[in-house]
Amino acid sequence: MKRLLAILFLAISTGCTLAQGTAQSLVVDCGSQVDITATAKGLFVFEGWSDGVTEASRTIDVYSDTTLIAFFACPAYDELPIVPLYDWLIMVNVNELNAMGHYPDPEECLWYRVVGDPDDVNGDAEDRDDQLVARGYYLTLDKDLLHSGTYYCITRAQNPAGAYCGEGYMQSKLLDYSYSHIDDTPTKERHLYPGVATHGGPLRIEGLDKRERHTVEVFYASGQYVRTLVADGVETFYFTAESCSGCYIVRVSSPTATTIHRYIVR
Repeated sequence: MKRLLAILFLAISTGCTLAQGTAQSLVVDCGSQVDITATAKGLFVFEGWSDGVTEASRTIDVYSDTTLIAFFACPAYDELPIVPLYDWLIMVNVNELNAMGHYPDPEECLWYRVVGDPDDVNGDAEDRDDQLVARGYYLTLDKDLLHSGTYYCITRAQNPAGAYCGEGYMQSKLLDYSYSHIDDTPTKERHLYPGVATHGGPLRIEGLDKRERHTVEVFYASGQYVRTLVADGVETFYFTAESCSGCYIVRVSSPTATTIHRYIVR
């Protein structure tokens, strides 16, 4: 006697469904043993089967028509990804959010300047006193952000169907643009050379303080993260340009300064 084994692969997120998923079905002899594996694609991770089994690969005995659902989920964001592009511009990393299945409405991306201690954005409204300074994917001010305060962004993300994912807000890390201590500490001026590089060609950052550990982060001009490097105990840091043509942003951070640089790969 033949039996039907139907398997549905469903992608989910915290609080909302991202996709209807795909289905596969097999007709096998009654009493057959069937090996099945739920394989995650892209950034999704396997969550478990509808019958409670949490192993992605398993063997099942088919004695009756059976339907199983394999659940996949995108990792929930503990932190809203943002990218400081220039001294006067910060942006929400929309590309990274979209890759995870989140589609924030720009009108619900709220930028705040910290007043006193940072607010608990999921706490009581009457306990919040941080200053709302902008809405949208970008934060820009009339003057440079340096020496102007500490900022963060919050938003509620949606899936492609427009449903909200989860109950609360995603919040970015705090970006400290006060840097008041820099005024009292003489530092060298940092430079990245050359401004135009070949694929995989040599680059260097000059003017580092060899007493400090520097984090060198590379982004596409769109804000999408590329890679992170570390320069420790050197005044000049050597690295190679990306292999793809385009414009890149380099953020160099140390305990006393953060600078933004740009280069083009042709």
